Amino acid sequence: MTPKKILIFSSIASFAILIMTEPVFDLINKGYFIDFEPVLLAPLFFTLLSYFTSSLILLFFSNKIFQLWLRRVVSWFLPISIIFIWFGSGGNDFVAPSETDVAILMGYLLTGITLTFALVQKFYYHR
Repeated sequence: MTPKKILIFSSIASFAILIMTEPVFDLINKGYFIDFEPVLLAPLFFTLLSYFTSSLILLFFSNKIFQLWLRRVVSWFLPISIIFIWFGSGGNDFVAPSETDVAILMGYLLTGITLTFALVQKFYYHR
């Protein structure tokens, strides 16, 4: 996959999830997905938003750096983030953060790791 494909896929999927969960679009979804929003759809939305941001960053770098990012960052980061999101507390903030908060935190981590990785690889391959 190229960064453009991931960018397009994550933006379309994020928009679809936004339509399913937002109260503004209640005429479209009629509230069918309200039970799934805090545990599945909101974390998925923020995860896709972080991949959208990361692929947007990677559009400014070479395809080789993107391929390295897929193999060296996404291959271990995606399973770890899914496990952390899965074991979120479901809103009990006294014990652990909710799934949505964990997804937002993992999104910030992914964006930071992506930017750092891309800059290091650019200067490494520039020589």
